[in-house]
Amino acid sequence: MELPDSLLQVYKTRLYPYLARPKRDSLSGYRWEIAQKQGDTIYFGISRPARSLYKGRREGVVGRFLPADTGFTYYEELFWTYRFREDTLPIVMLRLLEKYQQGRWDTLALLACCVAFPDRETRYDTRTRRWMRAWPR
Repeated sequence: MELPDSLLQVYKTRLYPYLARPKRDSLSGYRWEIAQKQGDTIYFGISRPARSLYKGRREGVVGRFLPADTGFTYYEELFWTYRFREDTLPIVMLRLLEKYQQGRWDTLALLACCVAFPDRETRYDTRTRRWMRAWPR
């Protein structure tokens, strides 16, 4: 389902505090790549400028949230991508999200090509809304 641009701007402003790297980014550098509504859940893919030796590189954050009047009732980052050319990144993000939604998510295989987080030692904590080191097994 398509979401109106005005609503996407509101959501991007709400998402920014969770996605921003301290003192390095501005909201204007963040770009919507994916915005899918499935029931009450909104799947998002937002890209941001990447620190890279090469121009035009961006990295992506893909996740989902349940919107509320003043924020989110649920928020989760599913994965972060590596740096890609800005014309390639949206395709990578969409294909990875499709694999996730279809249950064909193989973290180890995807780590080699595309996914920076999660990895074997890192997971997303939905309670604190940040990436954390997993406890030793």
